[in-house]
Amino acid sequence: MPAVLKLNASGPDVKNLQKTLNKVAKAGLKVSGTFDAATEKALKAFQKKHKLKPDGQTGPMTMAALAMADGAAAVGGAVAASGKKVGKAVAGAGKAVGKAVKGAADAAGNAALKGQTKLTKSVKAALGNARKVHDANVKLLDMYEKKLKELQDDSSLVQFRLQEMMSRLSLAQAAQSAVMKKFNDTARQVIANLK
Repeated sequence: MPAVLKLNASGPDVKNLQKTLNKVAKAGLKVSGTFDAATEKALKAFQKKHKLKPDGQTGPMTMAALAMADGAAAVGGAVAASGKKVGKAVAGAGKAVGKAVKGAADAAGNAALKGQTKLTKSVKAALGNARKVHDANVKLLDMYEKKLKELQDDSSLVQFRLQEMMSRLSLAQAAQSAVMKKFNDTARQVIANLK
């Protein structure tokens, strides 16, 4: 996962961010690799739209939302492309069947056979496209699950570190109490010896 990107950052991660914002938010950003004011404004608008803190920085929640939006855009594009191919295939099959009906008996039989072959190919193509959409959905779901696991792992690590720090603080407080008790006991002995 790249470092948190914010105003004045630069590099390939910023370029990828600008490309993603252009794709999912129609930001119209110049893909320069420099996190400028326009990039910050587009990121804040994206964060606000997705009910995130609009701080203009790419924290883990913003990165997860960008990945989800980017995946949804990819699936939408695949579905649209598949729909066009299916429409063309059905239209082509319809024309082939129409030609078969218009012809003479032998010609019609041959044309129907050809139309059936075209229809079979069209159906196979449509099924292939549906499989591609399914595969894209599976990949997207896997990506979401991985991102969620990363976020959960990060959260677990923070909780573990916090518990570890609390344990160390308790040990330090116990040690401080022991030192103070020893100091008070020694001070009492010194005062008792002075009398």
